Amino acid sequence: MRAAVASKISRDAPATAVQVVNRDDTTPAPGQVLVTVRANSLNHHDLWRRSELAVDH
Repeated sequence: MRAAVASKISRDAPATAVQVVNRDDTTPAPGQVLVTVRANSLNHHDLWRRSELAVDH
């Protein structure tokens, strides 16, 4: 499966800190479920804040 993985989570981490990688398929544990996501969206403001263009005021 493909997964978006954040290598560093912080306010100062660049947008490149989130990478799409291939992972082994997951088997849910008892009492858990596996949800297949077919589509996802990112808010343009979130992307902008994670880019090098963001400036704190």
